[in-house]
Amino acid sequence: MRASAERIAENCEPSMCSVLFMGGAGGSLRAGVTTNPVRLTQSVKAALTRVSCGGASVSVWSGAGLR
Repeated sequence: MRASAERIAENCEPSMCSVLFMGGAGGSLRAGVTTNPVRLTQSVKAALTRVSCGGASVSVWSGAGLR
């Protein structure tokens, strides 16, 4: 992992733009990490479960039962 991170750092340059990555965790993905996907959705909605992208904080937008 360290070698990969160092290689990425070697090839980084200042950015002139921002990038927005949007992803979703549909039912089949949620079912792969829990036996009760609905309870996982409820847990995220109640802020009992932390959602991250590689450990970085993310914004959770409403949708898929998170209204």
